[in-house]
Amino acid sequence: MRSGKGIECESCNRRNVLARKKKTNIVRRPWSTMEVSQVCSLWNKGYAVADLAEQFNRTERAIYRRINEQVKEGNAFPRAVRHSEAQMIGRTFGSRTVIARQPSSAKGCVMWAVRCKCGEESVVDGHMLHSGRQTACRKCAGNAPGKHNGPKPKVPPKAALSFANIRAHDRMIAARHAAEEASFI
Repeated sequence: MRSGKGIECESCNRRNVLARKKKTNIVRRPWSTMEVSQVCSLWNKGYAVADLAEQFNRTERAIYRRINEQVKEGNAFPRAVRHSEAQMIGRTFGSRTVIARQPSSAKGCVMWAVRCKCGEESVVDGHMLHSGRQTACRKCAGNAPGKHNGPKPKVPPKAALSFANIRAHDRMIAARHAAEEASFI
C-alpha cells in the first residue's frame, strides 16, 4: 500500500489502523455470546490477535482477556500446547518411542526417557522430540539417509606458503601502494 511518505507493508498499515482506532476511543461494550463463540472459533483456527481486534472492533488487550477466560473454561485452545504424561508415553517420534517422564532440566525443559528402535535408551528434551531434531540415536542417525548424516568428507590440508611466495606478495602490495601514492600527488 502506498502512503504519502512511501510504501508501507501490511503489518505497518495494520499498526497504523489500530493506532487510529485507539485515537477514536473504542467504546467498552459487553461481549455477546455470539461474539465470544466467533472469537474462540477464529482463535482455534490460528487467527492473530491483531486480526481479531480489527474484525471485532476491540482492543488487542480485550481480545487477550476474553481468550484467556475462554481457555480456562475450555472453549479455546491454548497456543502453547502442553502434553500430559499419559498422552506422551508410547508415542513414537521417528525411531524413538517415549517410555517415561524424567525430572525437568535445570533450564526447566521437560525431559523424556526414550528407547530407539535399536534398543538404546536415553533422555531427551521434549522440544527436541516435537521439533524433529532428535528422532534417532547417534547410531541410527548415522545410518539414516540425509544431508547431515554419514562421514564427513576429507578436506585436503592447505598448502603452506613458502618464503618466496610471501616475499612476492609483499612486493606486489608495495608496488600497488606506490602506484596509488604517485597518482594521488
